[in-house]
Amino acid sequence: MKNKKMTMAFVGYKEKYEQDEISVLAEKQVTHHVKLSRWLVKLISFLSCSNKNVYHAIYGYLIRNKLRGIKDLDIIFSTDSLRDIKAISPLSIRKVLVFRNVTDGSLNKHLDDFDVFTFDSNDAERYGFKLTKAPLPLLSNIGVAPKPPRYDISFVGVDKGRADYINSIKSKLEDYSCHFLVFPNKPRLTYREYLSELLDATCVLEVPIDGQVGDTMRVKEALFSKRKIVSSNVSLYHHPLYTESNFLIYKDLDDLECRLRPFLGIPFDDSVVEKIAQYSVDNVYERLIAE
Repeated sequence: MKNKKMTMAFVGYKEKYEQDEISVLAEKQVTHHVKLSRWLVKLISFLSCSNKNVYHAIYGYLIRNKLRGIKDLDIIFSTDSLRDIKAISPLSIRKVLVFRNVTDGSLNKHLDDFDVFTFDSNDAERYGFKLTKAPLPLLSNIGVAPKPPRYDISFVGVDKGRADYINSIKSKLEDYSCHFLVFPNKPRLTYREYLSELLDATCVLEVPIDGQVGDTMRVKEALFSKRKIVSSNVSLYHHPLYTESNFLIYKDLDDLECRLRPFLGIPFDDSVVEKIAQYSVDNVYERLIAE
């Protein structure tokens, strides 16, 4: 990536942060976001009459046609969507898939011809995937953190089975100012709006999904903005960015209630900010390509 411009195609990549990654890479590489319009996807769904095999066949044919039209294509990156995996599987070009969330392994039988990476160390060991870091798409966007923060601790995210536990934390921390926004489905927030809510606190609560061992982007977003991390995820002790001053890893809610006040008073360890450069989009994708 350093000496030659690569021609990259990205299939899927519909999330805003994924598109931000493409935008960053486009400054130094030749990038193509390969997708179908919403109306065309709806038309395919209508024509296939709910037959998934027909749907995947039509969708895949159109995606492959777009990819074949890209001159000197070097590599294809895909999200963990079955329709996208099936669409690009027949192509002989190098294909890379990154699981951004924990997986149950149901897609593995379709991945024989893929270089597969994950952000989760348990999944890496369980399925033989390569472990990689979660990139921060636009570090410059994380200048939106309110100064000074108005709350002691915050959480902003989708339920994913965590709402009851997060509510129990809020009840336990009644002597603290909590800013917890738990959405049943993906909220209609821009990335900047999401960060403004998340980072309006001294500490950010990291609540893993069942089975998750690795961290989320939330950890890097918080640390880059000089916000501390509070979590029960003991695997964070081994995180490359871990420092005792910036991470409070609690055993149970009583432990959290007891230790949070002293933790709030400890100055933030600024040395971590420089280390976050390893999570830049360019650095993460350079490693994906090299491995």
